[in-house]
Amino acid sequence: VAVRDLESYAPHISAAFGKYAIPVFLDRKDAISGKTPVIAVCAALDACLNGFRCDDVIRLSKTGLAGADFEEAARLENYALTWNINGQAWEKDFSGHPDGFGAVPDEDSRALLARLNGIRSRLISPLKKLRESAKCAGATRLCEAVFEYLRDAGVPETLKKRAGEL
Repeated sequence: VAVRDLESYAPHISAAFGKYAIPVFLDRKDAISGKTPVIAVCAALDACLNGFRCDDVIRLSKTGLAGADFEEAARLENYALTWNINGQAWEKDFSGHPDGFGAVPDEDSRALLARLNGIRSRLISPLKKLRESAKCAGATRLCEAVFEYLRDAGVPETLKKRAGEL
C-alpha cells in the first residue's frame, strides 16, 4: 500500500492489517543524526576537537559503542560530575573517592575506583589515538582515522553482538 501522508494513515493501516493478521511494514523516514553509530562518531570527533570536554566524552560513553555499557556510562558520568572531570583530567587515573569529598575509602570504593579507571582507559585510549591521527589531517586521512577509531573502540564487534540479540 502506498500513501502520500503515512502519518495520517499509519494507525488505520496497522489496525486493518492487524485485524486480518496480515504482516505490515510501515517505512518511516528517520534522521540519520539520531542513529547511535552516528552519535558515537560525532561525539568522538567533538571530544577530540573540544579537548575532551566532559559533555562530549559522556555523550560518547552513553552510546554503548565506545567501551562502556549503559551502567558503566552512568557510573562514569556520576564520577565525572562529582569530581568535575574535564580536558586532560580524562587522560589521568582517577584518584578521588567515588562518593565525593569527605567520603572514607574502603575496599568497595577502591574496587569501584579501579573499575572506573578501567572504563576511562577503554574510552580514552582510542580517543587519544584519534585525536593524534586527526591533527592536520586531510579528508582522506580523517576518514581513515575515524575508521581506525571505530575498529580500536570495538564498534564492529559491539554492533554484531547487538544484532545477534535482536
